[in-house]
Amino acid sequence: MTGEPKTGDRLLQLVLDDIEYMEEHFGVHVIAWCTDDGPDGKKMRRLLRRHFPWIMVLVCWAHQINLIVGDFLTFKCDLLLIIAQCLEVIKWFNNHGAALALLEEEMKITYQ
Repeated sequence: MTGEPKTGDRLLQLVLDDIEYMEEHFGVHVIAWCTDDGPDGKKMRRLLRRHFPWIMVLVCWAHQINLIVGDFLTFKCDLLLIIAQCLEVIKWFNNHGAALALLEEEMKITYQ
């Protein structure tokens, strides 16, 4: 989107073009889409759900974890301790399916 307005409407058009391309060239049926949580992404997810009510539209949790880590780093604590704590949080989520299921349920509620 370099040089173009970063709006939810424009992002939706790019996503629809990508979905069409994947279906035509690769014969796939897209069932989910993942974006970051910026304002343009939020609007695009809402519009995409209207366009395809059956599609799962998710926030990228890699971005969310990155934001959490950034918050930890602003506390001016011992950097190695913070990194170790962040890794523990990441490992915990990676190893607890029930917590992941709760997180997914909260995402459904939050982003309906």
